[in-house]
Amino acid sequence: MIMISENIRFYRKTNNMSQDELAEKLGVSRQSISFWENGQTQPTLENVIALAEIFNISSDALLSQSSASAGQSSASTGQSSTPAGADAEKARNGNLPDGHHGKKKVLWLIIAIAAVIIIGIVLFVVFYKLYYKEKITLEPEVKFMNYKILMVDDDRELLKMLNQYFTLKNYTVMIAENGIEAMEKISANPDIILLDVNMPGMDGIEVCRRIRDMVSCPIIFLTAKVEEQDRVMGLLSGGDDYVLKPFSLKELDARIIAHLKREERLHRKKEQRFYGELVIDYASKCVHIKGNALELTKLEYEIIEFLSMNPEMVFDKERIYEKIGGYDAEGDSRVVTELIRRIRKKMKMYSEHEYIATVWGRGYKWAK
Repeated sequence: MIMISENIRFYRKTNNMSQDELAEKLGVSRQSISFWENGQTQPTLENVIALAEIFNISSDALLSQSSASAGQSSASTGQSSTPAGADAEKARNGNLPDGHHGKKKVLWLIIAIAAVIIIGIVLFVVFYKLYYKEKITLEPEVKFMNYKILMVDDDRELLKMLNQYFTLKNYTVMIAENGIEAMEKISANPDIILLDVNMPGMDGIEVCRRIRDMVSCPIIFLTAKVEEQDRVMGLLSGGDDYVLKPFSLKELDARIIAHLKREERLHRKKEQRFYGELVIDYASKCVHIKGNALELTKLEYEIIEFLSMNPEMVFDKERIYEKIGGYDAEGDSRVVTELIRRIRKKMKMYSEHEYIATVWGRGYKWAK
């Protein structure tokens, strides 16, 4: 092990100083210098600092093992004690100099950064593909429907906005600015109707009453009226849903899709059910008693269909309205009560049997 004694001797000779000259500079005896260089004694901390100042080096260099070993290597091989010689010696001993260690650290840092970037790119690509795969899976249901919508409103700016939005959704849009125009365009057999309530001349409620027997498609009222009585009148006139102004285009689109999908499911039903004198044709949405067709509104028929397809099951008024009211419907017991009263009245014209029974305190059920 290289001791400080060898470093003192190395730096004294490097500076061409004799033991006497060094002793004089330190203010110690020559014998002390000799003892230090021979390793018999060790200089004090104050002497180490003084020696470092005389040799113009740091105290750490004086206490380290590198200087003397470099000097010994130079002396034994006849080479000068240069940085290159020291590096070669360290390489032979399996130890790289600080510069090499620094380069190695930088290399590993670059590799780590590159790995992080690659992992980030891979994750981005994976999530990007998953997102668009889901988007592609969901969009065809809306984008390629090609349904026909009749929009009736006296607000031209609103009609323009709705026309642009639903045309981009691949709907065929028909526009009417008043009730008279709406009645003229019913012959085009729209798949769904958006109908404003407050229009000059013939309002939306009256338009709905007049066209309800001519079309079976869903009718959604667009209105700023929020009173319960207004909603009740609209639904009893044959409407299927209510959307309050101002509304979100996405919500309106969702309500339209919900109604259209529901219509599709109903059209796919081809069975008939017989309950004694009563026959329900789910494909044509007709109800006959003793061969007589009942003149039912859309909501009246849907109540019969819902209850008859779940015989003997009891449903409260809110559940019934939620089922027939479509997307995000809020239960309105007054509407359900009135609709069932009308159904019973129409059935009683041809039969004394009560097909819709009241379960007091709970709701209604279909009685076979």
